[in-house]
Amino acid sequence: MTEAATLTYAFAVCRGGDLTAPAEPFAELPGLGTGAPVRTVAAGPLTAVVQDVPAAGYDEEALRRRLSVGAELERCARAHHAVITAASALAPAVPLPLATVYLDDGRVREALGDRETSFLTALGRIAGRAEWGVKVYAPTGPPPAPAAVPAVVPAEGPGPGGNGRAYLTASAPGSAAANSATLWRCGPPSGWTPPSEGSPWPRADCVRTASR
Repeated sequence: MTEAATLTYAFAVCRGGDLTAPAEPFAELPGLGTGAPVRTVAAGPLTAVVQDVPAAGYDEEALRRRLSVGAELERCARAHHAVITAASALAPAVPLPLATVYLDDGRVREALGDRETSFLTALGRIAGRAEWGVKVYAPTGPPPAPAAVPAVVPAEGPGPGGNGRAYLTASAPGSAAANSATLWRCGPPSGWTPPSEGSPWPRADCVRTASR
């Protein structure tokens, strides 16, 4: 059995009525650079955009080697995308995966017939719509430090303009303010005896006893 000299590489699928005649923009495309023109293959209501490629360079093993090289992978991907873009400019087109290869045009028609319903459904969804590519960029480097929150210094005392809760907290046993307070002991003067009725009360004596 003689192997085919060429294979059929498929780029995209459109509705047959939208691409009934060979489109001139396709003829101007280099495609994968094989020297063969980019053309169409019709099957019922669908049309595939294809190109003949040499079997020696695009069979399964050759494609595996070709696409394992970064530069060649990029070249094929860009060429594949360029043909899909040209087809989409003429009519709604469903792009096919990179490296979609068939033995001949007959196998392309069989594939279009087997997947006719799914292709028509997809074409119906994208008709009258545009595809947008969106890129989101994030700043590099460490995140900025959060802004410092200024400390709130409460006014002294619980009176007007003061903070009663802050005053009570500062005055609570064990707080810094309470621990630093001076203790005083107040009582009657030494040698004091209870006064008789009508006599004035003496001034109390206050003595500093300790400082915490």
